[in-house]
Amino acid sequence: MNKENRLIVCIGDVHGVLECLDELLAKISYNPEQMRLVMVGDILDRGPDSVGCVRRVRELNVECVKGNHEDKHVRYHSHAVWEKNTGKKNPMTLKYDHDQKDHESFDEEDFEWMAKLPTKIFLANSFWAVHAGCESSRDFDHQVDAQLMRVRYVDAKGKTKTNNENFYQQPEGTVYWAEAWNGPQSLVYGHIVQPGHKPRIDNNMFNVCIGIDTGCVFGGELTAWIYDAQKKEYSFESVAAKKVYFEKGKG
Repeated sequence: MNKENRLIVCIGDVHGVLECLDELLAKISYNPEQMRLVMVGDILDRGPDSVGCVRRVRELNVECVKGNHEDKHVRYHSHAVWEKNTGKKNPMTLKYDHDQKDHESFDEEDFEWMAKLPTKIFLANSFWAVHAGCESSRDFDHQVDAQLMRVRYVDAKGKTKTNNENFYQQPEGTVYWAEAWNGPQSLVYGHIVQPGHKPRIDNNMFNVCIGIDTGCVFGGELTAWIYDAQKKEYSFESVAAKKVYFEKGKG
């Protein structure tokens, strides 16, 4: 099959749940000759086998955008190397025990691989993969990497705004970023666990934004978005989590 004619498959935030990733790949009969697989980031942390997920994705040699969790480990590792070489204290901390445990499980090749991940990947037609979303205050070519990996809500000016008391709670005077995105680029993203553990679709005037983090690590589902670029049609496949691997609110 011509590579340009392959189905495009994007998989949402795995967060260390290797058994669900393997089950979903089996369910869609993943075949690299027929499918182009793109992970939308946060393949590690919280779940039981972060290193296994990173190694599986590396082994498959598929594309992956950098999520905020990959970025966190890359930055911490870089500071740790700097501390070792200079004696200057690492300004970052790994707040949670599970973060420290996951961090210690990666080797230098894992960190190098994560560091090189892009923050956006072109898929086909108008579709791009990012981890979190876009700020409507900027056009797509001038997005800031930090917000491509972290944005949730934007204010009236289209700039990221967070609630300092509760990061996950929507701040007053804001809207969900996908409701405000007015660029011609359509986006497939993860980062935010969608209500009901089902994909979110925002059909805007110039684009469509599709959220596929369906909360696998929290006992929800792991979801794949499957796109036929020739027909311009898409569908979803998912597998249910076997249990709650991580309690919300614990980092």
